[in-house]
Amino acid sequence: MCALQKAWGHRSVLQRWARSAGTIDAREDAESRSTSYTMSCDMTAERKPSTIDDYLKSVPEDRRRALEDLRAKIRSIVPDAEECISYRIAAFRLNGVVVAGFCATAKGCSYFPFSGSTLMTVARDIIRYDQTKGSLHFSSDESLPTALVRKLIKARIAETKE
Repeated sequence: MCALQKAWGHRSVLQRWARSAGTIDAREDAESRSTSYTMSCDMTAERKPSTIDDYLKSVPEDRRRALEDLRAKIRSIVPDAEECISYRIAAFRLNGVVVAGFCATAKGCSYFPFSGSTLMTVARDIIRYDQTKGSLHFSSDESLPTALVRKLIKARIAETKE
């Protein structure tokens, strides 16, 4: 069981998230007919980054540029946020609460508000992006607009004050 499974406590939640984010692929075991899951190269068990810089070093160049751009936008919006790694995802903690995060996936990049309701709050603004309940997917060729990142973070911060 990986760290994400332990932290989330339920394997099927992790499976749905990882499939939608493109970070795992399912391979059916012919003998047992059970499904095994393998994390992609950017989230392997061998690599446990301790800083966002360490994390970004392990990411392919095209996605690294997009994530560095997103990182700069987040830093400009919440300059007091502490950079950290949460669930092996590059993240930003404000007043002890993670308010934003990102990671590279097999197909592009993902933004995480670390909340199941933030994306619903800004649903009209993110309709053109692929998404799950807790993540927003975007291409490494087309970064998230600063105004959208600001709305996402503002909505997440408002949730933490409730």
